[in-house]
Order: sequence, then C-alpha cells, then structure tokens
Amino acid sequence: IEWAIKRHLGHALETAGNSLPLGEPALREAVEEVVTRRSGVLKLFRRFALRTAAAAAVVFAVGIGIWLAGPGKTTDARHNGFADLVVSDFEHFLEKGRPLQIASVDRVAVTDWLRDRTNLDVILPESTDGQCKLLGGRKCTIDGRVAAFAAYDVDGMPASLVVMEAERGVLDGMEQVNRRGQTHWLDRCKGHTIVARRRDRLVYAAVSKLPEAQLLCLVTGVGDAGVGYEGD
Repeated sequence: IEWAIKRHLGHALETAGNSLPLGEPALREAVEEVVTRRSGVLKLFRRFALRTAAAAAVVFAVGIGIWLAGPGKTTDARHNGFADLVVSDFEHFLEKGRPLQIASVDRVAVTDWLRDRTNLDVILPESTDGQCKLLGGRKCTIDGRVAAFAAYDVDGMPASLVVMEAERGVLDGMEQVNRRGQTHWLDRCKGHTIVARRRDRLVYAAVSKLPEAQLLCLVTGVGDAGVGYEGD
C-alpha cells in the first residue's frame, strides 16, 4: 500500500499535480492496481489492503494538496499566526548555518547596527544573569516586513529575538501572562517556545526550544513606552 501511494505521488509531482487526481477514488484504484498484480500471499490480503487504503486516502489527499500549495501558505490553526512566522524564521536561520551580518557581543554596537539597517527603534536587553549571551544580529524580512533579528546563546542553546512592527491584534490567541511585573504573551509552536512583549508599535519575540523561564531574559525590561498600544 505504501509503495503504491508513493508511486502515485511520484506521478502527481511529475505532472505538477494538475492532471493526476489525488482523491480517494484515484488512490483506491492505484492501490488496487498494484495489489491485484501481486500473487500468492498478497492476494489473500487484497480486501484488507483496499479497506486500509480507503481510510488513508482522504488524509493523504489533503496532505498532498497542502504540500503542493507551497510553503508559507498554510498555518497550523492551533497556533497564533505570528508565532508560526517567527518560529519559521528561526528555523530558517538555523538551517542556513546561523548566518550573521554583524557578529558581536557588544549590545550597543549590535543595537546601533540593527537600528541603522532596519530603521526600527530597537532596544536589545541587558543580560544580568550571565545565561543570555549575545552573538550578533541580522536584518531580515518576515511576512513582507523588515525585522531586526538578534541571535543569542541562552544556557548553551540557540535563541533569537525578533523585533518588528505589528498591528494591534497580532498577538491574539497567545496566552497572556504576567512575569516579573510585566505582561508577556506566550505560545508554543513546532516544539519551540515563543515569549513576546510589546513596546510602542514594535513587538519583541524571543524564540527557542528552551522553556519560558529561560527566555524571559530576552524580553524583560522591554516594556510599553511612549504612545502605542495598551494591549492586544
């Protein structure tokens, strides 16, 4: 059954998914064709195979449809869309070998560089516990918007702090919590923890596989200031 489905998928990809149907009837027919060509023991399980394929076909067809739609076009409904974006950007950063456009542990130098390149009023936090080590920064684009990206080593694990402009409501759906006398927004997506904080029109989002408590060092002290939103 698995072999038949993979073969059918191969044909679908070769034709860009335009001329080969991916619904349950097409998959049932593909599996039946393979099974009926087998002899001996496989024929004894033909009926069971068809029933199993029918049950799997719907899930398979939906999954292939999402895959063919392309990356970035779907969001896990269980997660906040903003959380999904910053996690995807962090994963891309790790996959590319953690490229930095400025490599420095100097918070002031990295802050000035990010401000100059992104035109965002970025304020990088001062690490006071010794666990949050700044590695550098880079300018990136998330969902078509310029963002400042600071890379950190937090207790031996990679972490990022993304800063970007975001409209009111972007943090809707995330859990609102009070930590160290400040309001934060918390979410978990694709095995990562996201801790967000708003300052004026900017949203700061710390991302890592570390638990919330270890990411607070990246957003604590980044508070609502000046004229901005009072909350989401």
